[in-house]
Amino acid sequence: VPLFSDFCRPLRAQTGIFLQTAAASRQTSPAGGRKHAAPAAAAAAPQRPEPAAIGGKILDAESETVIVRDAAAEELRAALERLPKLQTLVLTESTLSFTEQLALVNDFPDVAFTWDVTVAGRTIPSDAAALDFTGTPLTQDELSALSAAMPLFSHAESVTLTGCGLSEEALRSFSAAHPEVLTVWETSLFGVTFSTDAEEIEFSDIPLTVEDAAQIEAMLPYMPNLKKVVMLRCGISNEDMEEINLRHEDVQFVW
Repeated sequence: VPLFSDFCRPLRAQTGIFLQTAAASRQTSPAGGRKHAAPAAAAAAPQRPEPAAIGGKILDAESETVIVRDAAAEELRAALERLPKLQTLVLTESTLSFTEQLALVNDFPDVAFTWDVTVAGRTIPSDAAALDFTGTPLTQDELSALSAAMPLFSHAESVTLTGCGLSEEALRSFSAAHPEVLTVWETSLFGVTFSTDAEEIEFSDIPLTVEDAAQIEAMLPYMPNLKKVVMLRCGISNEDMEEINLRHEDVQFVW
């Protein structure tokens, strides 16, 4: 008859194997012996960017051209930052100061702005080819403001300042500061009145010296259209006149 101990020996062996397996499982499991996978974090829902808007009008983010009525500078700036493809902004009935407009132009150089610019007492479309202040009294401060506003007039070809009461020095300084446009005004030398957009000026029969001729030469940088200066019988020697003529390849001196 088998002993009771013999019957229990296989049971003890199986129980030992189970305990060894459980212990090994605890050694390879995370702290606490739990192997449950942490739940995956819920993906954050993407936030939609705030749409661009001007004056309550929602704008398409893909817009390349936008036409709107007057708006404040900060409102325009906020909208422009949300319009990466914008190429042209047309602002009608603009009441922005030219300093606000300059700031926007500087901050968004890839955008072509079209709006009215108010400067020196005049309101002028920014796409004007000619800025004409003829007969408008201007102070030195107003001329300085116009000079500062010139980058807003990217299509300008000429600025006329005839009869504005400005000094010759101020007019020459303005012209030198903006060589990209023709600055037009009337001036006089030795009793001859002429405009800086003239193609020909004449001093014939006026007694002149070489020093007088130097004053004529000093005007040439402000007269890009000038082609001929006639100085017949002015009393300057042929040698001196020839030297003057050779100094100016684009202008013909006739004597």
